[in-house]
Amino acid sequence: MATEHKVMKVLAGDIGGTKTSLAVFSTEAGPRAPLARKTYPSGRYDTFEAMVREFVSETGIECNRACFGVAGPVVDGRARVTNLTWVVDASVVGSLFGWAEVTLLNDMASLGDAIPVLGLLDDLLLVPGLLFLALRLIPAGVKVECRQGATRNTVAASTTSRIPKAVSRMASA
Repeated sequence: MATEHKVMKVLAGDIGGTKTSLAVFSTEAGPRAPLARKTYPSGRYDTFEAMVREFVSETGIECNRACFGVAGPVVDGRARVTNLTWVVDASVVGSLFGWAEVTLLNDMASLGDAIPVLGLLDDLLLVPGLLFLALRLIPAGVKVECRQGATRNTVAASTTSRIPKAVSRMASA
């Protein structure tokens, strides 16, 4: 007798003070194929629940669970969203929409959880892009100071390290 596998549908979201992105994923389609996705201006809604109600109404997709990254601290399943008056409570949201489980995560803390999901292609795109962005955001004076310090450290290391001396001996042999 075959075991019946129930498809799980999860509403996932990134709740921010400026905008909120919501998407539905299923175990059948996988984590890279949202069944529906939309971004809303957060300030247009009095509550997070009102935004979710609109999304659920627009998509017509019934979910069994939800997980949200929140811009702000999450304590005991509750979060006050940065730059908004919203207080998101996992148990209230779960009860309101009839979901078996609702999880709230601090958005920055949840970034580390996503690393194992990233594939090689993501790494090839994200790492250079993030390095480029980081270098663009560092003030020019700080970059100059760091380069000078690195040069000093390299020169100091080459006079005390045995590796350059060993390389020199090998090259002259």
